[in-house]
Amino acid sequence: RVVDGNSVVRDLVASGQLMMGLTDTDDACGAINKGAPVAIIFLDQNDLGTLIVPNTVALIEGSPHPDEAKELIDFLINKDVAEILVESGWSQVPLRAIEARPSCPDNINIRGMSVSLLDIYEQLDLVKKELAEIYIR
Repeated sequence: RVVDGNSVVRDLVASGQLMMGLTDTDDACGAINKGAPVAIIFLDQNDLGTLIVPNTVALIEGSPHPDEAKELIDFLINKDVAEILVESGWSQVPLRAIEARPSCPDNINIRGMSVSLLDIYEQLDLVKKELAEIYIR
C-alpha cells in the first residue's frame, strides 16, 4: 500500500491498521516515544544491510548566497553540532564517531548497505520508470 508519507505509515502501524510499514527513524522513534506498541526493525541485517540515507546538505552551483551556504555547511558538519543534533533527537543515526548516543533507536549498530553514489546513479532510469508506474495514474 502506498500512502502520502512517512508519518502516515507511522500512524497506520501505530494504530494497528497495518502490521508493518517502511518509514524513517524519526517517525518510528516518535511513535515509540509516544508509547505506541511498535518496534524498529532494520532490514537485511544478516545479508545485504539496510539502506542508510543520512541527512544531507549541499551547496547548489550558482546559488545566490554561496558564502552563507558554506557557513551553514561548516556549522552542520561540526562534531559539536552532531552531538547537539543527536542529544536533541534530530539525528538518530550519526555517521561519525561522537560521544552522544541517540535514545532511539536503542541499538545504533546497524549494518548498512554497501552502495556507492555511482551504484545509485546507474539505477536511476529503472527507478524512474518503476516510480512512474506506481505514482503516475
